[in-house]
Amino acid sequence: MPAIGLLLGAAVLCGQSRDAEIRAHLEQAEKAQQRGNLQAAASGFQKVIGLNPSDAEAHARLGMVYRRLGRLGEATEALERAWRLNPKLPRVGVLLAFAYMDAGRCQEAIPLLAADFEAEQKAPVRSVVGQRLVDCCLAAGNEDLALATVQKLRQMAPDDPEVLHLSLRVYLHSWNGAFQRLLVKAPGSY
Repeated sequence: MPAIGLLLGAAVLCGQSRDAEIRAHLEQAEKAQQRGNLQAAASGFQKVIGLNPSDAEAHARLGMVYRRLGRLGEATEALERAWRLNPKLPRVGVLLAFAYMDAGRCQEAIPLLAADFEAEQKAPVRSVVGQRLVDCCLAAGNEDLALATVQKLRQMAPDDPEVLHLSLRVYLHSWNGAFQRLLVKAPGSY
């Protein structure tokens, strides 16, 4: 029986040591990020992930650092890992959607943006997410969702210049599409 107690005690001490090491790397990464030393921040988050590969937040934070470094492929991979590990992690879906947008993958960004747009409680964040959703919808040819989203944005912020500008883009896009269809279907119509 005493041998089991010693083994359990050693396991607890090892776990505490590992947790302390993780906290130290997180603290170093955060400080490096605050100083603008993104390479050191990335290295710190990589060390945390090495010690705890299932840490969704560390993957997400590494993805944010990679994105700021312009390493879009690695940012997307890290954010996808974070999403797989914990899709309920606050705003990881938005971050992943933005990474997809950076890579020109709007079709993949749309469901994430749409879900976050509906769920977001903070009006300024919801507005930004909605605006990016409209941009992706226009790029992907999803005019119906773009129109529906811009209408919600206009209800939220009817006088916001960015929302008004985006509304103009969506309405012009819709008008141009209807005009082109009219020319094809009724070329002699005026």
